[in-house]
Amino acid sequence: MQVWVFNSPDEKATDFIYSSLLKGFSRFGWSYIDTADLNILERKRWEELNDDETECYRKTSFLLNIEIGDWIVHVNIPEWGKCTAAQVISTYEFDKEHNSIGIDYTNFGDYRHLIKIDVNTLITFDRNNHNVLPYVSRRLKLQGHYWTIKKTDDFLQSINNLKSNAVNLEGNITHGLYHLRNDIRKSLKDISRMIQENHPGKQLEEFIALIFERVPNVVDVKRNGSGWGTDYGADLIITYNTGIPILDFQTSEIIVVQVKSFTGLHDDINTIEQIATAIDKYNAKSGIIFTTAVVTDSFIAKVNDKSKSIGKAIGIISGDDVASFVLKYGSDLLFDI
Repeated sequence: MQVWVFNSPDEKATDFIYSSLLKGFSRFGWSYIDTADLNILERKRWEELNDDETECYRKTSFLLNIEIGDWIVHVNIPEWGKCTAAQVISTYEFDKEHNSIGIDYTNFGDYRHLIKIDVNTLITFDRNNHNVLPYVSRRLKLQGHYWTIKKTDDFLQSINNLKSNAVNLEGNITHGLYHLRNDIRKSLKDISRMIQENHPGKQLEEFIALIFERVPNVVDVKRNGSGWGTDYGADLIITYNTGIPILDFQTSEIIVVQVKSFTGLHDDINTIEQIATAIDKYNAKSGIIFTTAVVTDSFIAKVNDKSKSIGKAIGIISGDDVASFVLKYGSDLLFDI
């Protein structure tokens, strides 16, 4: 799939082209002679073309490369700053009917190159709309008589955003910052994968211990034992302060952490039993299951059931959240800043 962008037409042709789009046809210029049909010109040798045919073919032969499933975007249609886009459902054809466009330079009309579009996909939008990704917005500024948008996924995401008005800018969040944060979120899965690959097995426990040592109010991180039966389900025992650090308004609490360097989906019930045992053994306030895998819905439900049955909170840090946690508290370990 490709995304083709057509430059804004002569001002006198704007309404004509927009009306045609509403009827299911995208139009392009450089077709001011009756012999401008590209399907015919393509079969001729260069020396057989007259000057007008040569000029028309050079400017528009790219239209023969537009395929079904591609998208076409008309810039400054129906008005300046607006764009109208639709998906292609048929390849190039030539309009044999004359029109009144371009009467100052032709007797036949212009914008007779046609591409049939699906009117059900037709959408008109402001190219600076916050739902449009910054790269796409920039590519919808004038850059020639036609060009393409290489990042088709960004374009399709922009179209989906526009249809649902998905982007809601609140507070001090700018257009660029919103989409930057969204792009970073897409990278979290890869970061979690890299954390697991570089810290298999017990190595992940030590790495997570280093991160917890950097969490505010944590006063001690104990590496606990080397396996079930010696650690009683607690790979890490975290001591942290709560309350106000004056007089007797501050107390110390314990959280136990079960660390799993897993891939794929995590639905291991034993993990839940182990963290419950650890909470009881060490009289912990709560417990955390820390896994680089993605927990299933059934696993989450079983954790919630266990939490209710023991009367203490059990949290889960998994998948993308692992990357978020590490980036938030361990940036000094990851970057030279």
